[in-house]
Amino acid sequence: MEMPGTLEPDTVYVSLEFNTTSHLCCCGCGERVVLKLSPQWWSFTYDGETVSFHPSIGNWLLPCRSHYFIRKSQVVWARSWTQAEIDAGREIGPNELDEKPSREPPVGRVVPSKRDSLPKRILRRFRK
Repeated sequence: MEMPGTLEPDTVYVSLEFNTTSHLCCCGCGERVVLKLSPQWWSFTYDGETVSFHPSIGNWLLPCRSHYFIRKSQVVWARSWTQAEIDAGREIGPNELDEKPSREPPVGRVVPSKRDSLPKRILRRFRK
C-alpha cells in the first residue's frame, strides 16, 4: 500500500513494506518528512500507546530547518545545527550522532501545545 497523498497533522504513517515513515514537520510548516527505517538511519519504537524515533530528526533541506526528537509521542525540540555540523553528520550517518534533546525550542520556534502534540493514537500502519 502507498502512503496517502495528503497527510493528517499529528499522525505518523508507517510503511513496513518499504521501511519508511512519513509525517508532517512538527514545526507546523506543513512539509512532508520521510524517514528511512534501517540500522544506519532511523528506528522507531511503538509501545502500544506511544511512538519514539531515534536519532533526532533534522529537516536541513526544508526552509524551516527544524530539528527535534519524537519521544513517547511528544516533540522535544533540539538546537539548530551549523552547516558544518550538518555536513559532518551526513558523512558519518545519523545513528552515530547521539545528541541529547534540548528542552528549549530553537529561537523563533513555538513549542506545540499539549493539544497540538503528537497524540497517543499516532501510529497508522500500512501493510501489503
